[in-house]
Amino acid sequence: MLQVALLAWIGWRLAPQVGVWVGLGGPHGPAPALAIETRDRGWIADSELDDRVVLVIFWATWCLPCRVEMPVFQDLHERYADEGLLVLGLAADGDRESEVEVFLDEMEITFPIGTASGEVRAAFGGVDVLPTTILIDRQGQIRHRVKGLMAPPAIRAAVRRLLERR
Repeated sequence: MLQVALLAWIGWRLAPQVGVWVGLGGPHGPAPALAIETRDRGWIADSELDDRVVLVIFWATWCLPCRVEMPVFQDLHERYADEGLLVLGLAADGDRESEVEVFLDEMEITFPIGTASGEVRAAFGGVDVLPTTILIDRQGQIRHRVKGLMAPPAIRAAVRRLLERR
């Protein structure tokens, strides 16, 4: 009985990863209409996302899986920004802005970073787990949503697939 429960739990945790990797699942509805201020005092509004693939990451400096994922997302930003990918990190560190800045500098993160306020979390369906990764297609539909650590091969495959679609 314990083995069955363990296998069921593993399947439940891996199903979203497999879905992202092979393109199953979604759409999960339209992405929310938002305007998010970034740490560099710029703004990202939903009108700027037209015809772009958007990778939204809810993360925090104290979250170990988040720290593991950030270099992968930076690599995706560097490789695919010119092809229409926008990587947007939303930090859930609250009032710990200086720690966020130090982390971003240490990790050499250059993609836009905003704040994961309660309003933003609610707009994305109530983000309650860090990290949470949301992938939005060029038509503004949420295609994938993964709670927890995102497997690099899965997210890379999904980003490439969505960038190829017009």
